[in-house]
Amino acid sequence: MRMNGKMCGLSAFQLKVIALVIMTIDHLGAYWQSGWVTAHYFYFRAVGRIAAPLFLFILVQSLRHTQSRIKFMRRLYIAGAAAGLFYAAYNLLLGGRLGIVTFGNIFFTFFYIAFYISVLEKLIHAHGKADAVKAIALFLVPFVVSGINSIVSDGILSAEIAPESKLILCEIADTVFPSIFRSEYGIAFVILGIVMYFAGTKPRQCVVYLAFCLLCICGMLGTWCGIISEDSYTASTYFDLQQCFMVFALPFMAVYSGARGRKLKRFFYVYYPAHQVLIHIAYMLTAV
Repeated sequence: MRMNGKMCGLSAFQLKVIALVIMTIDHLGAYWQSGWVTAHYFYFRAVGRIAAPLFLFILVQSLRHTQSRIKFMRRLYIAGAAAGLFYAAYNLLLGGRLGIVTFGNIFFTFFYIAFYISVLEKLIHAHGKADAVKAIALFLVPFVVSGINSIVSDGILSAEIAPESKLILCEIADTVFPSIFRSEYGIAFVILGIVMYFAGTKPRQCVVYLAFCLLCICGMLGTWCGIISEDSYTASTYFDLQQCFMVFALPFMAVYSGARGRKLKRFFYVYYPAHQVLIHIAYMLTAV
């Protein structure tokens, strides 16, 4: 939307900053487990449900405008691997003093969204049987990697070593062989990103996202009525009152101007793992 020749609304950079602030609020609730924060835990986490969908929306827009899809996916993978190794190193070096913690790593989720969007586009535009076979083969690669992850993780968990060592080794395995089934927010979030991308325009993407939110609200009501089991990963992740607050990401998506805004790529990649660890360190030091 333009007014007097200028783009109106929020740029991608501004949406990132908003999502980053909300994400920090969410992680304060997650890792600061005492005092006023704990007393208002529900509100911290409920507000925080807005962050991941906003980052997802920005990812979808970036995939449409990036000059090199390969480089973009490579950055996501490297960021996920670096974050995973950083968490493992933190738990290895300071876990004995400050406690072993499982931190979030959404980079691999975004990587798989970008990967499958690219593969599906290859399949749609395949010229001949050979191209189609290559695209299908690529489609299956994450499932093979996930299978390797499962075998390695099962071996680690069955080994006769300390529980803390098992967690650290599993973190490393998740970094080397990132499983799509164990990605943050699960396959449902990957599918949401793919559908939003292929929806095309911003209004259609907003409609897709609203439909997903309504589905989650219906699922929550289903669990309350006993129609849907609360034990499944999908139900515990999405059919929850806190998670339903993600619908409030929709107004931010609606006012996206289409402008990119400032560039601070490395800052966002570094801030995500760093702030989680720093919040936990600060909490543990004050709790001692």
